Amino acid sequence: MDHRDVANAHVSSDTARSQNHLLLCSENLLDCPRSRASRQETAVGFQSGRCQRQEISLPSRKAGGDHRSHTQAGKAIRAALWEFFMTTATAKPITVAPTLKLADEVWLATLMLHQRHAERPDFSIEEIVEFARSAKELRFMGPLRPGFYVHVVQHCVANRPPNPGRYRMLFETSPGRRRLFRHGDAYHPQREGGKISPKPEDLPENWFGGLLAWYCGWCANAAERAVEEDPLLALRGSGKELWADEHGDDYVRRLRKGWE
Repeated sequence: MDHRDVANAHVSSDTARSQNHLLLCSENLLDCPRSRASRQETAVGFQSGRCQRQEISLPSRKAGGDHRSHTQAGKAIRAALWEFFMTTATAKPITVAPTLKLADEVWLATLMLHQRHAERPDFSIEEIVEFARSAKELRFMGPLRPGFYVHVVQHCVANRPPNPGRYRMLFETSPGRRRLFRHGDAYHPQREGGKISPKPEDLPENWFGGLLAWYCGWCANAAERAVEEDPLLALRGSGKELWADEHGDDYVRRLRKGWE
C-alpha cells in the first residue's frame, strides 16, 4: 500500500465520520417541534394540492475520485440539506379554508337574501342559486358546489316529500319559490324532527355571528304579523256595537223571544 492508498483511506474514514455526524444533526433537526409542525402543514398542503414537491439534486460521487471530490461532495450535501431544513422550518402555515354543509350553505344564502330584501316574502330558486354563486361571504370557501341546486329544489324544502334529505330549512310558498322555514309552517310528515337551522358549532367562528339570533327574531316578528293578519282572529270584537246598550245575555234573549 503506497502513500496514496493511505491518504485515500484516511479521507474515506473522515468522510464517513462527517456523513454520520451530518445524519445525526439531520435527525435532530427533523425531530424538533417546529420541524414536526412544519412537516404536518406540508403534508396537508400535498393532500389539498396547494403545494408542489421539489426534488433536491445531490451531486453524484464518481468512482475512484480523489479526496478533493469527497470533500466537495460532502460540502454540497450539507449545503443542500441545510437549505431544505431552513426552507421547511420557515415555511408559512397553510390556511385551510373552512367547509360548510350544503344544507347550511343553502340556509345562509336564503337568510342573507331575507336580510337584504326584508320587504320580500320569498325568492325564486334561480335567485337563491345566483346569490350563493356570487356572494363574497360564501365564496371564500371555494366555488359553488354542484349539489347546491338540488338542495334548494328538494332536499331542504319542508313541505315536499323527502328524497332522501329530511331537512326543514326552506318552505315552498308556490312552485319555484322559496323562503326560510318557520315554526308553525306545514311540513311533510316524513320530515318530522328534521333540521331547521344550522348548529352554532357548524358555522365558521366569527364569520356568521349573529345570524342565528337574527333568524329567531325574524321568526318571532313573522308570528306576530300572522296573528294580526289572520282573517278569523281579525273578527274578534266585531259587531259589539249591536249590544252596546244591553248585556249580551239580554240581547240573545230578546232575539229568541217569540221563537216558540
